[in-house]
Amino acid sequence: MVAKIADFIGEYNVTTMSEGSVLQPGMKLHIGNGQYGATPPVLTDGFYITVGFAIVQPDGTQVLTSGDGSPNAVPLVLVYDEGTLWWKGFDSVQEPLRIYISLAQGETVGGLPFKAVYGTTVAGDPEQVGVWGADGNPTGG
Repeated sequence: MVAKIADFIGEYNVTTMSEGSVLQPGMKLHIGNGQYGATPPVLTDGFYITVGFAIVQPDGTQVLTSGDGSPNAVPLVLVYDEGTLWWKGFDSVQEPLRIYISLAQGETVGGLPFKAVYGTTVAGDPEQVGVWGADGNPTGG
């Protein structure tokens, strides 16, 4: 199954991560759902599909968001590429940051569908890779 851009749209609770990861348990990842600047997907002039995203602390503080209005060297949107999403740019202290996201759809023991995103973040040194997971099911999947 190749995930469509529509499959990624939603709010995800960050549940796992690696030490030093940009995303930490308790944070929320919004993709294209219109909240916190996570704008819906659009087709660019260069024929890329892009979607806004937001990383939000448990208290609602925005960590990184497409809607922050700050000038960036690259657009602050995720690019859809053959069933995955990616972004390359800089974090709040101007260190290189890369985010890569894939999606898995599953089923609970009771047969209810849920989706989960899995990703990596590379902050600064390319050797510093954080692997994390997030569950889109409000019941915890």
